[in-house]
Amino acid sequence: MAQFPDLVIFIPGILGSVLAKDGKTVWDLSVTGLYRGTRLTELHLDAPGSLDDDIGDGITAVGVVDNIGGIPGLWKLGGYSRLRDKLIADLGLQLGRNFREFPYDWRRDNRVASSRLSVKSREWLSHWRDVSGNSEAKIWIVAHSMGGLVARHFIECLEGWKIVRSLTTIGTPHRGSGKALDFLSAGSSPGLADRLLPGLDIARNFDSVYQLLPTYPFIIDGSENYRIHEISIAGVDQGRATKAADFHAEIEAGRLGNLQDGVYQMSSPRLSVVIGTDQSTYQCAIVGEAGRLTMMTNRDFQGNNVNGDGTVPRVSAMPRGYGEEIATYVCNSHAAIAADKVSLHHLRTYLSGAAINLDAYRDESRAKFGLDLEDCYDAGDVLIKARSSIREQKIGVVVEELTNKVGPRKVTLYRNGEEYIGQVKLQSGFYQATIELLGRTVSDVFWVSDT
Repeated sequence: MAQFPDLVIFIPGILGSVLAKDGKTVWDLSVTGLYRGTRLTELHLDAPGSLDDDIGDGITAVGVVDNIGGIPGLWKLGGYSRLRDKLIADLGLQLGRNFREFPYDWRRDNRVASSRLSVKSREWLSHWRDVSGNSEAKIWIVAHSMGGLVARHFIECLEGWKIVRSLTTIGTPHRGSGKALDFLSAGSSPGLADRLLPGLDIARNFDSVYQLLPTYPFIIDGSENYRIHEISIAGVDQGRATKAADFHAEIEAGRLGNLQDGVYQMSSPRLSVVIGTDQSTYQCAIVGEAGRLTMMTNRDFQGNNVNGDGTVPRVSAMPRGYGEEIATYVCNSHAAIAADKVSLHHLRTYLSGAAINLDAYRDESRAKFGLDLEDCYDAGDVLIKARSSIREQKIGVVVEELTNKVGPRKVTLYRNGEEYIGQVKLQSGFYQATIELLGRTVSDVFWVSDT
């Protein structure tokens, strides 16, 4: 295999970097997804809004999370070991030479990570050019979820475009996610997620959570549509929401300014996006009595149902100013999309420079199916729901308990109108549910608690 000529940098999403405080791990999901070694209370952000590289709290990012987990109610994560292993094996990359991972403090303003990426990427590129002898080498960035926002800020606002050849974002909320709004607004009314993970309210103070809020008209109040920073919402600091919207506007302004540069016009980085589809996803919120929000999955503010990956709406996974020709669609959940075989196949062929037919990976014409799971359930009878465009009378789901590695259980879901429903009795733990149909797989994770 010929040596890959360029440098590949992988950027994880929110929750995707291992964090340590004064040398001791305070965030690492482990194989259970239940926060072994994690002390969420120690992640309190003492200086929200600060852009200083070091805010003196002793917390540093020391690695990339390998395994499945997340913060219930906010975000779920599929882990990155499979993506790393596949890229290195398929492209012949060398870890620590032309394959680098960029962990960062995901609690903070993404500008801080972008600034650090600007420094580290140039160091790594200079090293690779020296050891490879390829003075023309550039950077290919692969970014999952919020990592794509970090990458785009670096490219458009910190002149990263001069050294980046390509950016691929996987499930990136370029225009935000309703999950972040639901998480913040639920702060005034704690639910099962808060009981499952004490100290969860600390995460509602993170700058990054605000920068994940939808930037398009997401709130419906009567006959009017509003962006989140334009209306008062319980649990959401309007000033911080406005500053978060400014972050996204900064990226767009940077790109528009760069487009006036002749060199940028000729050599700006190629952009490829992987978008998760056909999973039930928050698309708007309706203001009801006493200002309470009702999160909607079956329509957006224009009355359309465009679904998504269960966390990021399909319309958000595509950045403004780009067309469908850069998209690859994957029928899977946000937690599983980075390790999905279609995503990995696309990355391998795209990065290797092979001539590919993107339509081969766009499954718009194929059967559509998805899981409709809550993040958290009470122990006992758990209701599993799914949808499928294949009109079968029943669908099989495999439910696997990951905490203690208990063997998988098969659950039969029976058709009930437009959905499929089945029950399974589950004890406290961390689970993965999987559907396999016509050679494709959709999976998602959830928690069960007896608290």
